[in-house]
Amino acid sequence: VYQISHNALAMLVGWVTDRYGPRMAVVLGGIALGAGLLLASRVNVLWQLYLVYGVVLGLGISVAWSPMMATVSRWFTKRRGLALGVVASGIGLGTLVMAPVAGYLISDYGWRVSYFGIGVSALVLMLIASIFLKKSPEEKGLLPYGELQDRRGDAVSQSIGVSFGEAIRRRSLWVLLVMFMLVSFGIFMVMTHVVRYAQDSGVLPLTAATILSIVGVASIVGRIAVGAASDRIGLRRVLVACVVSQAILLAWLSTVSYLWEFYLFALFFGFVYGGVVPLFPALTGELFGVGHMGILFGFVTFGAGIGGALGPLLAGYIFDTTGSYSVAFLIGAALSAVSLAFLPMLEVRHSQEAILGEAISSQVE
Repeated sequence: VYQISHNALAMLVGWVTDRYGPRMAVVLGGIALGAGLLLASRVNVLWQLYLVYGVVLGLGISVAWSPMMATVSRWFTKRRGLALGVVASGIGLGTLVMAPVAGYLISDYGWRVSYFGIGVSALVLMLIASIFLKKSPEEKGLLPYGELQDRRGDAVSQSIGVSFGEAIRRRSLWVLLVMFMLVSFGIFMVMTHVVRYAQDSGVLPLTAATILSIVGVASIVGRIAVGAASDRIGLRRVLVACVVSQAILLAWLSTVSYLWEFYLFALFFGFVYGGVVPLFPALTGELFGVGHMGILFGFVTFGAGIGGALGPLLAGYIFDTTGSYSVAFLIGAALSAVSLAFLPMLEVRHSQEAILGEAISSQVE
C-alpha cells in the first residue's frame, strides 16, 4: 500500500511543485510525513497501520522524490546527472543513519515512543528544509548552472518543457514508466527479502541485518559516481551498464549461501541500484525538458511503485509455495534484462527549439 500510494501521489506533489514551487510541496509533505509517523505510534489494529503508514505517510514521502528531482533538474543544465546523484544519495544516507537509530530507540523506549519521536523530528526538519528551496534560479535572477546566454545577452532558456497533456500522448513517457517498473521489480524484491533469505541460509539475524546497511552505503557511492559518469559518457550507455549488471547480480543471488557472498552481493548491488536512481529523472528531463518535470517524473515514478509493490509480493508467494527464493530472483533478473528491450523505443533527445515551439503551440491552443 505504501509503495503504490507514495509513487501514485508523486504526480500530485509534482504538479504542486510545477505550479507553486517545491517549498509548498515540501511543507505539505512534511506535515503529512509527521502526521503519518505520529499517528502510527497510536495504532491498535492492522487497518489503521495500512491507512496511516500506507497512505498518510506515503503522501509525506512522495515529496522526497519527484519534487526534489524536478527542482534539481531546473537548477542544473551542465552536470545534471551528478547533481541528481548527489541529492538522491540522501536516500542511501537516510537508510544508513535511521536504521540503527530506529533500532536503538525501539530497544530502549519501544516502537510507540520511537514512531512519535521520529515523527516530530521529521516534521521539524522538513519544515526547516522548505525555507531554503527555490523553484528555479530565475527566482534569484540567476541562470541554471551551465546555461549560457546568446550574443544579445538573452538567456538560452532550458526551462521550457513539454506539457503533461502533450507528453502523455507520446510513446517515450510510457516507455520510461514501463522500464522503471521492470527495473524496480527486482530492486524492491531484494530490499524486502534479502535479510530473510540470508537468515534462511544460516546467517544470524543481527548479522543478516547488516546486509542492507552495506547496500545503503554502496548506493550512496553509486548514485554520485554513476550520475557523474552519465554526464560524461551518456545517460543511455550508463543505464544499459547498470541494468545489465543488476540482472547478473540478481541471477547470482539465487545461488549464494555464505555470508561473504551476501556481503559481496550487497556491495555491488547497492552501487548498481543506487546508480539507476538518478538516471530516470535525468532521462525524463532530457526527453521533455524541465518546465513540467514534477508531474512528468511523478508519472514515471508510478511505474516504480507498481514494480516495487508487485516484486516483493511475488517473491513472498514463491517462497511460501516452494520454500526457496531462487525462482523469484531469477524472474527479477529476467525482467531487468527485458526492460532494456524498450530502450530503443525512446525518442531522440528533443531540441530546445522544438520544445519551445511545442510549448508556444500548447499555450495558443
